[in-house]
Amino acid sequence: MDYKIVEKPAFKIVGMKYFGNNSDDAIGGLCQEFYTKKIHTIKNRLNVGTAYGYDTWTSEISETGKFTYITGVEVSDDSEVPEDMVYVEVPSNKYAVFLLENLTDGSVQEVYKKWMPEYGLELNGNYDFEFYETEDKDAPAHFHVPIK
Repeated sequence: MDYKIVEKPAFKIVGMKYFGNNSDDAIGGLCQEFYTKKIHTIKNRLNVGTAYGYDTWTSEISETGKFTYITGVEVSDDSEVPEDMVYVEVPSNKYAVFLLENLTDGSVQEVYKKWMPEYGLELNGNYDFEFYETEDKDAPAHFHVPIK
Protein backbone atom coordinates (compact mmCIF):
# COMPACT_ATOMS: atom_id res chain seq x y z
CA MET A 1 0.00 0.00 0.00
CA ASP A 2 1.36 3.39 -0.95
CA TYR A 3 1.48 6.28 1.47
CA LYS A 4 2.86 9.78 1.67
CA ILE A 5 4.29 11.87 4.49
CA VAL A 6 2.80 15.31 5.11
CA GLU A 7 3.23 18.05 7.69
CA LYS A 8 -0.16 19.43 8.69
CA PRO A 9 -0.76 22.50 10.82
CA ALA A 10 -3.24 22.37 13.70
CA PHE A 11 -6.91 22.64 12.77
CA LYS A 12 -10.30 22.62 14.47
CA ILE A 13 -13.32 20.36 14.04
CA VAL A 14 -16.93 20.56 15.18
CA GLY A 15 -19.08 17.47 14.94
CA MET A 16 -21.04 14.71 16.62
CA LYS A 17 -19.33 12.34 19.05
CA TYR A 18 -19.56 8.59 19.60
CA PHE A 19 -17.88 6.47 22.30
CA GLY A 20 -17.93 2.68 22.15
CA ASN A 21 -16.62 -0.27 20.15
CA ASN A 22 -18.90 0.23 17.13
CA SER A 23 -20.10 -3.37 17.31
CA ASP A 24 -23.56 -2.28 16.13
CA ASP A 25 -22.30 0.14 13.43
CA ALA A 26 -23.39 3.09 15.55
CA ILE A 27 -20.85 5.25 13.71
CA GLY A 28 -22.70 4.68 10.44
CA GLY A 29 -25.91 5.94 12.05
CA LEU A 30 -24.11 8.89 13.62
CA CYS A 31 -22.65 9.90 10.26
CA GLN A 32 -26.03 9.54 8.55
CA GLU A 33 -27.67 11.81 11.13
CA PHE A 34 -24.83 14.33 10.97
CA TYR A 35 -24.80 14.68 7.19
CA THR A 36 -28.56 14.64 6.66
CA LYS A 37 -29.80 16.62 9.68
CA LYS A 38 -27.05 18.44 11.55
CA ILE A 39 -24.22 19.64 9.32
CA HIS A 40 -26.16 22.74 8.20
CA THR A 41 -26.31 24.00 11.82
CA ILE A 42 -22.54 24.63 11.93
CA LYS A 43 -22.07 28.32 11.21
CA ASN A 44 -18.29 28.90 11.12
CA ARG A 45 -17.26 26.18 8.65
CA LEU A 46 -14.09 26.25 6.61
CA ASN A 47 -13.48 24.28 3.42
CA VAL A 48 -17.17 23.61 2.83
CA GLY A 49 -17.69 20.31 1.06
CA THR A 50 -14.95 18.43 2.94
CA ALA A 51 -15.34 16.31 6.07
CA TYR A 52 -13.41 14.53 8.82
CA GLY A 53 -13.63 11.46 11.00
CA TYR A 54 -11.46 11.86 14.11
CA ASP A 55 -10.57 8.93 16.42
CA THR A 56 -8.97 8.98 19.86
CA TRP A 57 -8.34 6.18 22.31
CA THR A 58 -6.79 5.26 25.63
CA SER A 59 -5.17 2.04 26.82
CA GLU A 60 -8.73 0.81 27.40
CA ILE A 61 -9.03 0.08 23.68
CA SER A 62 -6.93 -3.09 23.95
CA GLU A 63 -9.25 -4.47 26.66
CA THR A 64 -12.68 -3.27 25.53
CA GLY A 65 -12.22 -2.07 21.95
CA LYS A 66 -13.79 1.25 22.95
CA PHE A 67 -12.68 4.50 21.35
CA THR A 68 -14.04 7.98 20.66
CA TYR A 69 -15.07 8.98 17.15
CA ILE A 70 -16.13 12.42 15.95
CA THR A 71 -17.69 12.93 12.55
CA GLY A 72 -17.30 16.57 11.70
CA VAL A 73 -16.16 19.48 9.61
CA GLU A 74 -13.39 22.04 9.89
CA VAL A 75 -14.27 25.33 11.61
CA SER A 76 -12.54 28.63 12.23
CA ASP A 77 -12.99 28.60 16.02
CA ASP A 78 -15.17 27.36 18.88
CA SER A 79 -17.44 30.42 19.04
CA GLU A 80 -20.55 28.72 17.61
CA VAL A 81 -20.62 25.04 18.58
CA PRO A 82 -24.17 23.66 18.33
CA GLU A 83 -25.50 22.34 21.64
CA ASP A 84 -25.49 18.67 20.57
CA MET A 85 -21.96 18.75 19.13
CA VAL A 86 -18.36 18.86 20.31
CA TYR A 87 -15.30 20.90 19.40
CA VAL A 88 -11.79 19.47 19.10
CA GLU A 89 -8.43 20.92 18.17
CA VAL A 90 -6.23 18.54 16.18
CA PRO A 91 -2.54 19.26 16.81
CA SER A 92 0.07 20.15 14.25
CA ASN A 93 1.99 17.02 13.37
CA LYS A 94 3.73 14.92 10.76
CA TYR A 95 1.41 12.28 9.29
CA ALA A 96 1.62 9.15 7.21
CA VAL A 97 -1.36 9.35 4.85
CA PHE A 98 -2.87 6.19 3.38
CA LEU A 99 -5.58 6.37 0.72
CA LEU A 100 -8.27 3.85 1.73
CA GLU A 101 -10.81 3.28 -1.02
CA ASN A 102 -13.09 1.42 1.38
CA LEU A 103 -12.58 2.45 5.00
CA THR A 104 -13.40 -0.42 7.35
CA ASP A 105 -12.17 -1.54 10.76
CA GLY A 106 -10.16 -4.16 8.87
CA SER A 107 -8.45 -1.64 6.59
CA VAL A 108 -7.54 0.54 9.58
CA GLN A 109 -6.12 -2.46 11.44
CA GLU A 110 -4.11 -3.39 8.36
CA VAL A 111 -2.52 0.09 8.37
CA TYR A 112 -1.53 -0.26 12.03
CA LYS A 113 -0.56 -3.93 12.13
CA LYS A 114 0.97 -4.43 8.69
CA TRP A 115 1.91 -1.22 6.86
CA MET A 116 3.16 0.92 9.73
CA PRO A 117 5.66 -1.76 10.89
CA GLU A 118 6.58 -2.71 7.32
CA TYR A 119 7.46 0.91 6.48
CA GLY A 120 9.18 1.50 9.84
CA LEU A 121 6.68 4.18 10.87
CA GLU A 122 6.32 4.96 14.57
CA LEU A 123 3.04 6.26 16.00
CA ASN A 124 3.16 9.71 17.63
CA GLY A 125 -0.11 10.09 19.53
CA ASN A 126 -3.33 8.36 20.50
CA TYR A 127 -5.43 9.61 17.60
CA ASP A 128 -5.84 9.45 13.84
CA PHE A 129 -8.25 10.95 11.38
CA GLU A 130 -9.87 10.47 8.02
CA PHE A 131 -10.13 13.38 5.61
CA TYR A 132 -12.76 13.26 2.90
CA GLU A 133 -12.53 15.58 -0.11
CA THR A 134 -16.32 15.44 -0.23
CA GLU A 135 -19.13 15.12 2.31
CA ASP A 136 -19.86 11.64 0.92
CA LYS A 137 -18.77 9.15 3.59
CA ASP A 138 -18.49 6.48 0.88
CA ALA A 139 -15.72 8.49 -0.82
CA PRO A 140 -12.10 7.34 -0.45
CA ALA A 141 -10.60 8.29 2.91
CA HIS A 142 -7.25 9.97 3.28
CA PHE A 143 -6.33 8.18 6.52
CA HIS A 144 -3.85 10.26 8.57
CA VAL A 145 -1.71 8.61 11.25
CA PRO A 146 0.55 10.86 13.36
CA ILE A 147 4.15 9.68 13.17
CA LYS A 148 7.51 10.55 14.73
